[in-house]
Amino acid sequence: MYEKRMASADPGLLVLLVDHSFSMSDPIVQTGTNPMRKIDAAAWGTNNFLYNITQKCSGESKYKDYLSIAVISYGDEVGSALTKIPYENFPVSVNEIVDAFYKEIDDPQEVNGEPGSPLEWINTEQRLGGRTPMKLAFTKAEEIIKKWLPGHENSFPPIICNISDGIANDINHDDEGFGSIIAVCKEIQELKTNDGNAIIANCHITDKEIRRLEYPCRTEVDTVDDFLAQLLFEMSSDIPDTMRERGKKLGIEIKDCSKFFVYGADLGSFGRFFKFGTDPTNA
Repeated sequence: MYEKRMASADPGLLVLLVDHSFSMSDPIVQTGTNPMRKIDAAAWGTNNFLYNITQKCSGESKYKDYLSIAVISYGDEVGSALTKIPYENFPVSVNEIVDAFYKEIDDPQEVNGEPGSPLEWINTEQRLGGRTPMKLAFTKAEEIIKKWLPGHENSFPPIICNISDGIANDINHDDEGFGSIIAVCKEIQELKTNDGNAIIANCHITDKEIRRLEYPCRTEVDTVDDFLAQLLFEMSSDIPDTMRERGKKLGIEIKDCSKFFVYGADLGSFGRFFKFGTDPTNA
């Protein structure tokens, strides 16, 4: 399971969920002298991913569509994070992504020694909202997966990567409310191809110096006095064996009991999360 290589004949699906609530305007924890807002870090990672995918898929006359993509923002509204692609069109192919960038960058920002994308798909100048409707964002992601699954039974399972700095506020903050968003995630994880069940990965980014957890087991999460860590852990998938091996090759410490979850990410661990979660079979 989780061994199918993504290819044009059997493309994979990646759904990125990006928090656009107002608190994402705060700086992400990082070393160095040039602070970066959390939303800018999320956009930097997304733009780099999209650019690298287009380069990897480039051919002589067209791009090889080995991956279908959706990028959803959630704040006061839930919809497409890509200026030129409406939500209703998701998921889209690499060929559709290629011309959907909204701006070229003459001097891309380098982060932790990694060059930035010369093209930007995410417009970080858009107004950030006051809400964090994470449950609705996952519900939209579930709709996209169900739309994509017919005809892709032999593909690598769908992946959802959620990037947020806070807790969902479109649910009640009680056992029933928390249970409702966990239930949506469990429903998504029941969706599957012949190669395995859908994967949910959560990355919590922060502006605070807190204890960081990268791909923890339950015993580690239970030592953190923050219910958000407990909730995102419950929402995340176990890391499949084949992906654990790939993570180790990237220098990431992963245990048999690890879940696909980073808590308190700084810029470095956020970058590793993006590399690990967005390209499981073609690194």
